[in-house]
Amino acid sequence: MHILVTRPEADAATLAVPLEAMGHRVSLAPMITIDYCAELLELSGSAALIATSRNGLRALTGQGAPLPTRILALPVFVVGPGTAALARSLGFTSVIEGAGTAAGLVPAIVQHQSVEAGPLVHLAGDQLAFDLKGALSCLGYNLRQPIVYRSVAATSLPASVEQDLSRGRIEAVILMSPKSAQTFVNLVKERGLGEKASQCQYICLSAAVAEQLESLQPHGIAVAVQPALDGLLQVVSRLASQAP
Repeated sequence: MHILVTRPEADAATLAVPLEAMGHRVSLAPMITIDYCAELLELSGSAALIATSRNGLRALTGQGAPLPTRILALPVFVVGPGTAALARSLGFTSVIEGAGTAAGLVPAIVQHQSVEAGPLVHLAGDQLAFDLKGALSCLGYNLRQPIVYRSVAATSLPASVEQDLSRGRIEAVILMSPKSAQTFVNLVKERGLGEKASQCQYICLSAAVAEQLESLQPHGIAVAVQPALDGLLQVVSRLASQAP
């Protein structure tokens, strides 16, 4: 299949490599760029960190300088294997992996972190799909939630992608966040490509992502059973096996 990957540029290759290894043609059209804003982040007195995205961890690295030992010594709770791998590569030694979503982190935090240990810091983005602060506050935790990165919507499609869509060459589109999905829908409609885009198969990380496609009325939407890279690749494999 010819698959369009809409992840931010920093993560696009993580997805493109296994797709190409499976024999698919991959085009890239990042629907959001990430603006990091953690320069004044205050972590003193924190008992643990929470990262629901790799972007939260990337925001800590600033200009690429190594993280201080006192930061790397903190436990860090992460949503899945990709974020866990990045945390370890940065030097964190106590990495606790949740069940793939922010909501799935709550049981892991309760199991491994006591309320009395001190405040937790969620390295948050400006777009939150789950009220982690509310969920943990109800359990007695003190959660700080500074915004360390923002998602900026793309304002255009790459010319090559626009041409491929207009000629019906793109068969599937992978969408990883509600904002990416809404941005994609807005851009294809602006360029008069809504009808062509509706003929693609959409592979969505979650039901919340798929909901953003309603106005496009696509011919097919598949939602990953597991909100992680492996879950997306399983959907791609299934769709490829059903292709004529």
